[in-house]
Amino acid sequence: MKVKVAAIQFAPGFKKYDENMEKIEGLLKDSYENGSQLSVLPEMCTTGYIFDNRDDIRDYVEAVPGKTTDRLCILAKQYNMHIVIGLAEKDEDDIFYNTAALIGPEGYIGKYRKIHQFIADPLWSADGDLGFEVFDTKIGKIGMCICFDMNVEETCAVLDRKGCEIICAPSNWFGEKPMSPVWITRAYEFGKPLVVSNRTGKERSTVFNGISCIIDKQGNILDSTDSIEGIAIAEVDVVQVQPRIRKAFYKDLSRHSYGWNPNWFFRQTSRRLPRGDDFQAAVLQIKKSDCGMFSENKKMIKKMIVDDLNANTKVVVFPEGILNGIDKQIHYDDVVEFAGELCPILFNYDGYVVLSGIIEEAEKISSRIFLIGKNGIIAQYKRIYDGEEIIDDYGTKPEFIDTEYGRFSMMFGDELVNMEPARCMALDAVDMLLIPEKDGNAYNRYYEKFELLWSLAGIRARENNIYVLYANYIGGNSNGFSGIFGPDAFVRPDDFVFSERLEGSVKMMINLRESSRVFPTNRVKYKPLLRFRKPNFYRELF
Repeated sequence: MKVKVAAIQFAPGFKKYDENMEKIEGLLKDSYENGSQLSVLPEMCTTGYIFDNRDDIRDYVEAVPGKTTDRLCILAKQYNMHIVIGLAEKDEDDIFYNTAALIGPEGYIGKYRKIHQFIADPLWSADGDLGFEVFDTKIGKIGMCICFDMNVEETCAVLDRKGCEIICAPSNWFGEKPMSPVWITRAYEFGKPLVVSNRTGKERSTVFNGISCIIDKQGNILDSTDSIEGIAIAEVDVVQVQPRIRKAFYKDLSRHSYGWNPNWFFRQTSRRLPRGDDFQAAVLQIKKSDCGMFSENKKMIKKMIVDDLNANTKVVVFPEGILNGIDKQIHYDDVVEFAGELCPILFNYDGYVVLSGIIEEAEKISSRIFLIGKNGIIAQYKRIYDGEEIIDDYGTKPEFIDTEYGRFSMMFGDELVNMEPARCMALDAVDMLLIPEKDGNAYNRYYEKFELLWSLAGIRARENNIYVLYANYIGGNSNGFSGIFGPDAFVRPDDFVFSERLEGSVKMMINLRESSRVFPTNRVKYKPLLRFRKPNFYRELF
């Protein structure tokens, strides 16, 4: 089914309800005249956003349903349109919420109260208490989230599990250069269109970015506004997407391990957190055509390792399948023997290398990643999600490995499409994910219009406050974009390095040292974004 949707953008006046409603009604009329069947308005667009406290906003909160939704019901019926609007709600107990309401041609449908609060919300509002509901309408099953909710991937994951077909996101997004790669990820990873209505203008000292947009299920930006008032409008495909199958280890998502000081929390365990270190890491971007048989690849691997270790690198990640290359598979014993050959090299430099391939062992075929150090294979990971047809042996969950440099984990690039493994590893205090890749076309792009690199590896680093080392090929079906992505991309745009189409090594300093014994000062160690999680609302995920 095709549905025409609109993301409406304007600058709400602070405490100017009547003016804002007149503006909203005019923009909805414009949206209707452009054929919109679903129009999304910004967060808190009837009142403005940054209030000092409950008393400051008291005259502007309202019941939902109430006067604003009643007013919009008339327009929704007149225009045969569905409308999503963000506003300040007061319940019967005088508790205030940051709320999104859904109205249709038949009247008021339902509401969502913001669960994951951003910096201004706790000054006056309570955490949302209604959970994530999906509303069945004649234009599809609609789910709502509000602004910062999109930074917590469980939000859209729950909507996905509940059968949502269109995600509507009223927003007051600021603090980073738009377009946000988070928005693209939420649409792509769950395979459904996302309508983001972001306000613009300045309120007090805060400047809002605008760039409202409509993103399709492949992560394509169908239409967007700029930084001034406007409407993005596009036709989207509304199709039922089968929610991903739950794995047993998803139950780990029920934990809230960063509610306490991690220095204290993890000290209780039998595997205390490694103190970590600061070191240089590298990912290698190799031409696919340079990969041959295992016997040939061994020479290339040794040379590349030595080159990087000579540059004072401590961890080197190669692309997926570098071991077997053009061979269909290699035997596990051959990997063990090759790891033994690498031991003296790695011993001299206190280094680690990440290699992967299609492995035969005990008449079973698996796709594996090996972390090799000075004592040989110190850890290995077996692909969890479906891959090559010849594979008949899969792993059950990702594990972590403690080294002198930090706590590491591994998985394959295409497995990052599933948000759950990286999240579970972050909850286990992993510092760094090591990711071999062999393709990556679907989830690595550069959007020229916005001067934006969108990398799924980068998003997983950002939302889990970890480092991600992502190594891919160039040539053939592989589009490169190998890179190292840090945990601070939201506040430090220079916290990553990548290479689009160049062959060679991409290096960056990794900061995993933690000196404080009181409370971690390293963002990787205290993982601020994980503190916003509300597992009580995520039951559908586990």
